[in-house]
Amino acid sequence: MLRPGGKLVIDMHNRDEIVRRFTPAPFGIVVQVGDDIRADSTEFDCLSGRMETDRLVVRDGQVRRSHFSIRVPVITELRAWLDGAGFSGVDFFARDGEAPSIHRPRLIVVATA
Repeated sequence: MLRPGGKLVIDMHNRDEIVRRFTPAPFGIVVQVGDDIRADSTEFDCLSGRMETDRLVVRDGQVRRSHFSIRVPVITELRAWLDGAGFSGVDFFARDGEAPSIHRPRLIVVATA
C-alpha cells in the first residue's frame, strides 16, 4: 500500500534487450569450476514470451536437474497493469536514466500512486 503520491520502483530485465541478443545454443552453455559442472540449455518461446531453461548441475559426484520458466513482460503490458491498478503515472527508464532501448539490459519502472 502506498500513500497518495508515493512511488513504486521496479528494477527488472528489459525484455526487448533479452530478445535482441538471445541466441539459442544447440548444446547449451557449460560452465566448469574444478570438478563441478553446470550446463544450461535455453529456448525463447515467442508465443508465451517465456524463456525456458533446463539446467544440469554436477557437484561432488551428485547430479541435479532443474527447469526454469521466466516471463518478462513488455513495457506496454507493464503500463496497462499499473494503470489498471490505479497508479496515476508510470514512467520507464534505463538504469542510466535514459530512455529504455533494445540496447539497455535493465528497465526501471517508476509508478506514482
